[in-house]
Amino acid sequence: MGESLSDYLYAAKGQMYGYLYQIDRVLYWLSVSSENSIVSIETDDDVVIRLQQGENITTIYEQDKASIKKKYPFSNTNKNLWKSITNWLTLIKTKNIDVANSRFLLATNVSCKGNNIIKSLSSASVDNNIYNTVYQELTDIANNNKSKTLLPYIDKFKEYSKEDVVSLLKRIELCECHKNYDRQNFIEQIIQNLHLKDDEIPYYDIMNSLYGWIVNTCLSLWEKDSDSLFTPRMLWKKRDFLKQQIALKPFIEQAADLIPVTSYEQEKEKGSTFVKQLDIIEVGEDEKLKAIQDFLRAKQEKHKYALNANITQSHIIAYEEGLKENWQQVFWKHKRLNKNTPADIGYEVYCETLKYKGKLAGIEPTYSYLSNGSYHKLANSLLIGWHPNWQNIINKYETNIGNR
Repeated sequence: MGESLSDYLYAAKGQMYGYLYQIDRVLYWLSVSSENSIVSIETDDDVVIRLQQGENITTIYEQDKASIKKKYPFSNTNKNLWKSITNWLTLIKTKNIDVANSRFLLATNVSCKGNNIIKSLSSASVDNNIYNTVYQELTDIANNNKSKTLLPYIDKFKEYSKEDVVSLLKRIELCECHKNYDRQNFIEQIIQNLHLKDDEIPYYDIMNSLYGWIVNTCLSLWEKDSDSLFTPRMLWKKRDFLKQQIALKPFIEQAADLIPVTSYEQEKEKGSTFVKQLDIIEVGEDEKLKAIQDFLRAKQEKHKYALNANITQSHIIAYEEGLKENWQQVFWKHKRLNKNTPADIGYEVYCETLKYKGKLAGIEPTYSYLSNGSYHKLANSLLIGWHPNWQNIINKYETNIGNR
């Protein structure tokens, strides 16, 4: 049977995950290397690092294999292992690589849970005979191979002498997570390396920008048929530029998950008018919960801006007026042209309105909670609404509450 669409999409997802893992590795190496070092991506290897320390240059050839299935990619009969070894042997021969000043790194987001031929190389510093043992184990697999997938690599492996292979084995290193790979911890390590936590700045935003810079630079260079080469100096210069850009902003935003809202605060808002406005357009419970969180986060941040930033009450008023004007245009359009049920019209008004973030002191907010929360504040004050007949419905609701 042919490959199903779901299989194809899963394979594509895995490939994309692997490519993005390479970007993580590039950022890591740039953050820890000396300023005259050079890091390249997709040149002689997935990632190549030329580490310059004084007059000495060590080149690291790195094969990166990230797996979303958490399947170990360098097991004894895995294609990735044999492809890496034969590619390196070919590279050494065809490009006259100085093996004595080179390291060959197998990097993965998965840990090996059992015995493994390449894993045993980690004991080389204790037992120098391990290289001969590993060579013999690889040779045995090659001689007894029945896998058509491995055949091209095994044929290539057999072209090289024991001396060639052992010379390579002595310089192969494993870089794998010890338990479960946590990308968040990996990114935190890069943030620490770049001293981004030394200042009160949105360091995750800077990391995202640096990540995008690597990707966009690669695409631009590849379009010109040029190699993607980076230096630590380039990274630190970009980091400083981004910090300067943030310093020029009149307010500094925090990512939503860095602004805590308690269960008590959320529960307290469930009876608020803006939540009732969502009830009458039949918004789901998960959307209401997010709306409450956005409302609370926006309230906290605007208070912080008023205290610590160059944001005045007039800036906030002008910002909310701009959001209200956007809502008005959306509301009029849907009330006149939309032929759906009133609740559906209201939901479409709500969704379309929230797409517009507005500009606070001339700057469009990065995160949506500020604009979303501000819309909910306006709805809470009955300055805007979602349902075509929101005013009448809310008035009846409040009248009924008052008569109880």
